[in-house]
Amino acid sequence: MPSHRKCLQTAYADDIIPTHHTPDGRISSSVSAPWLRAVMLESARLRSGPHVLEVGSGAYNAALIAELVSRTGQVTTVGIGLDVTDRTTRFLCATAYDRVLVLIADAEQLPPEAIPEGGFDAVIVTVDTWDLPWISMVAEGGRLVAPLRFHQYVWSVGFTKHDGALVSEEPLNVCGFVPVQGAGAGEPDLRTIPGCGIRLAFGDGTPTPVDQLAPAFDMAPSTVRTHVTVGGEEPFDSLTPFLAGALPGSAARPSTRTATPASSAPHYRTATQSTT
Repeated sequence: MPSHRKCLQTAYADDIIPTHHTPDGRISSSVSAPWLRAVMLESARLRSGPHVLEVGSGAYNAALIAELVSRTGQVTTVGIGLDVTDRTTRFLCATAYDRVLVLIADAEQLPPEAIPEGGFDAVIVTVDTWDLPWISMVAEGGRLVAPLRFHQYVWSVGFTKHDGALVSEEPLNVCGFVPVQGAGAGEPDLRTIPGCGIRLAFGDGTPTPVDQLAPAFDMAPSTVRTHVTVGGEEPFDSLTPFLAGALPGSAARPSTRTATPASSAPHYRTATQSTT
């Protein structure tokens, strides 16, 4: 296949495009899938004129934001690595979006002069994060859209800042992003079940002991039916946040599958440890 045709197919595919990798082969930066960019940009409720912060520098998404806010708005995109921000600056200048301000910094610790008076009208986070340290940077009534991780699962959530707090009354969207870097980076607490080598990942709170789970793997399998039927086109991803948020001792089992370039986040299976 000619290289230009392959490039066009990649650019217009509804999938991520990896742009940087870690030495061990993991994706450290990527261009998000078009469907997810559209969902998050719509959730930000952008219009002409606002100040917008993009956390996780990327030229294409920053250009889309610039189009939505028009020339009366201001877009700031911040990345933590010089290789990422250099690439962003180069591509934005080459496509006449040089009005976008590109910063190299830890987005959790932006210099005061980079934050507009009263805060940003919208903050769009494009990295997997377990915390929301940007609340103080959002203007009252402004929007914060972020891929929020809890108990090892990630959902894109749109918030509105109201009386200093974040409020969300809209659907969650399952997604996957590369992990946040810098001061806000966090790794799951992995615990290995004795005798079987299976690991459980606890992302929040203090992990409960896993030793008591070991005998379960020596028992014969058993099946308990829920009597709940899910249709072929019926989504049931809201079950996962329920399990993660409502059941005590919730953890996730990382998949042992090798990650492919199309996968920017690890795969997990839900595991809920009984504490009784």
